[in-house]
Amino acid sequence: MTTNNALVLLWKGENLPDYLVKKVAEILITNGVCMPEMLTIKYKDENSVADALLRDTLLRDVNVMTVQKDVDEVAEAVKQAVIYIGRRFENSLTGANGPIGNIATFAIELSNAVSTAKRNMSFIGVGSKDELLTAIKILSETKAVIPSSLAKKYHFTQNVVDVIKKVYNATY
Repeated sequence: MTTNNALVLLWKGENLPDYLVKKVAEILITNGVCMPEMLTIKYKDENSVADALLRDTLLRDVNVMTVQKDVDEVAEAVKQAVIYIGRRFENSLTGANGPIGNIATFAIELSNAVSTAKRNMSFIGVGSKDELLTAIKILSETKAVIPSSLAKKYHFTQNVVDVIKKVYNATY
């Protein structure tokens, strides 16, 4: 696999004569580093090189910031979904993680609530949003880790997430 590469030479002094530039190119070609057709030589002064590096760094930082913003938005959406479901189904979630571990109660309550929400949405109309449906969609489609403190506070376990995903998949 070939990649694009650059050789940057900076020095203080006289400009390189063309024959020396050709010698550098010849060394690269004869040593199999590149083919003549794939070699481009550009003359830049120190300021031009610095500007290009700065521009590339700024572009990279913008991309990193955009990705970080997306990650932060996903984490916040997951957090809000856990809080919503945790508060709405607090009684059944507390029982689901108790000594008996009755996850079935939560599954039934969630399934009934989702059915009711979908039925209500059909009366309200297209484009309306339901918090419960949004929350289960986020928790079912998003690849994210629920922070342990949040999971503990709202009684979320892997079984609870699995039930949410099963209800979501059965509904959609």
